[in-house]
Amino acid sequence: HADIGIVYMLDMKEKALVMRVYLGMSEQVARRIAKVKYSDQELRKVPRWKIPSMSFSELFGEATLTSIATEMREERAQSIAAIPFSGKGQLNGVIIVASRSQHEFGQEDMKLLGNIGKQIGIGIENTMLFQEVRKLTITDSQTSLYNRRYFEQRLADELARSSRYRLEFSIIMLSIDDFKSYVASRGQASGSEIIEMLALAIPDCLRNVDVACHLNEEQFGIILPHTDCNGAQVVAERLRRKAQDIFALTSKYSHFKLTISLGITSFPHDAVATDRLIELAEGALNSAIRQRGNLTCLVSDIPAYIPMGHEGFSDFISNVKESGVNSVFVMASLVDANNKSEHSWQVAKYAVIIGKAISLPNRKIRELRTAALLHDIGKIAISYDNIRESGCLNKDEQQILREHPEIGAAIVSQVSELDYCALAIKHHHEWYDGSGYPNGLREKNIPVESRIIAIADAYDNMVSPQSHHQVMTSHEAVDELMRRIGTQFDPTFVIAFVNTIKTGVAV
Repeated sequence: HADIGIVYMLDMKEKALVMRVYLGMSEQVARRIAKVKYSDQELRKVPRWKIPSMSFSELFGEATLTSIATEMREERAQSIAAIPFSGKGQLNGVIIVASRSQHEFGQEDMKLLGNIGKQIGIGIENTMLFQEVRKLTITDSQTSLYNRRYFEQRLADELARSSRYRLEFSIIMLSIDDFKSYVASRGQASGSEIIEMLALAIPDCLRNVDVACHLNEEQFGIILPHTDCNGAQVVAERLRRKAQDIFALTSKYSHFKLTISLGITSFPHDAVATDRLIELAEGALNSAIRQRGNLTCLVSDIPAYIPMGHEGFSDFISNVKESGVNSVFVMASLVDANNKSEHSWQVAKYAVIIGKAISLPNRKIRELRTAALLHDIGKIAISYDNIRESGCLNKDEQQILREHPEIGAAIVSQVSELDYCALAIKHHHEWYDGSGYPNGLREKNIPVESRIIAIADAYDNMVSPQSHHQVMTSHEAVDELMRRIGTQFDPTFVIAFVNTIKTGVAV
C-alpha cells in the first residue's frame, strides 16, 4: 500500500542520513531531504542499536523525524513507516515508506519491511566486502598508496581519456637516492621507515586528481592529469624539496644525506603508448640518478632523446594496433599537439559541412570526419621542424613533406577499424587538373572524400595563424578557393562550401 519509498544510508562522518534511492516523490522534495543531519545525542545511540529491538523512533529524535515527515506531508503522505537495517550486526541505514491513503501500516507490513531491510543489508554487506577486496588488490600494503598494478591500469585509462579529449598529462617517476646502501648500513627496518615517511609526504604535494603509487621498494610513480611537462616539473621540485625536509632528521643519526631523484615524461609530446611513457620516465629518472641524484630530469633533457615524429614512429604504430578506436583520437591529438594547433579538428569540421551540403549519407559523413581528422597523420614520421620556421621549402624539403599522405595511408591501413580512411588520406593532395600528388589523379578519379578534405584543408590553412603567411579573412579565403576551381579543387564542392559560408554555417 506504499506510494513513496526511500532508502537512507547512515554516514557517521557526516552525522547524517544520506538518501541513496527514492521512488514516488518529486525531485524538489527529494533534494530537500537528500541529507538529514542528526544530533550528537542521536549519534551516541547508534552503536547501542541491536537487531531488531530499537525502532526508528527510538534511534532518532523529534528533529530528525519531523524534518522527514514534514516533507512527506508535502507529498500528501497520510501515514509513514520506517525501519532500520543492518550489515554485520551494525546499523547501516533506514527504509522509509509512506502512503497517500489512510492505510495504517500494521505488523505484517512492518515484518515485510524488515525482511526487505535484511535483503538490502546483505547487499550492502557484500558490496562493502567487494570494495575491501578490490582495495587490497590495488593498494600497496606497506604505504597504503596505490600499487603498480593500479598505476598501469590508471595510466591506460588516462591515456585513453586524454587522447579522446585532446588533453595533456604527465608522469613523474621518483626514487630514493643511494637507498640500497642506506639499507645495507642501517638495516631493512630503517629502510622501511624511510619509504613510509616519503609515502606519507607525497600526497601533500599533489592535487586530489593526481595519482600516487608505490611501484617497488624505493620507486614511486605519479600520474598528473591535465599537466604538461612544465607543470610536472613544478610538482617534481616541490616533491624534491619536501623529501629533503623530511629526510633531514635521518642525517643527524647517519652519514647518509638522503635525497630523491625524479624523471618526467608527458603525453602526447614524448610518447603515446603506455609502455613507452613508462620507459621514457624511467630513462629520465636514471639520467637524474647518474648525475649524482637530488635532481629532476625531463625526458627532453636526455641527450639521446628523440621526440615523437622521428624514431618514435614504430612505437606509435604499435600503440595504434593496441588501442583500437581510441587510436583515432590519439593520432589527432598527436598531430595537433606537435603543431600547436587544432588544424585536424577544424578540417574535420569543414569537411563535415561540405559533406552535408552535397547530401552525403550519414555513414559516409562519419567516415569522412574520421579521415579528415587523420589527414595529416603521416607527418608524425617526418622531421619538419625547419619547414615550420619558413614557408620557403627547398626541393628536398618539398619531397619529404610530399611523403606524408602515403605514410598516413600506410598507418591507417594497419588498423582494421580505420582502413576505410586510407584512400581519402592518400589522395587529399591530388589536384582536380591532375597536377597533384602522389599519383597525379584527376577529376572524378580522385576519391570524393579526398576532394572534400582538400578544400577543408586549404581553407583552414588560409584562415588560421601560421608563421609563413598572413592570415586571411574568410572572405579572402573564399575568393582564393574560387580562383582555384577546376585546377586544384572540384567546382561543385567548392561552390557548395562557399554557399554554406555565406549563410554563416562555417564561419
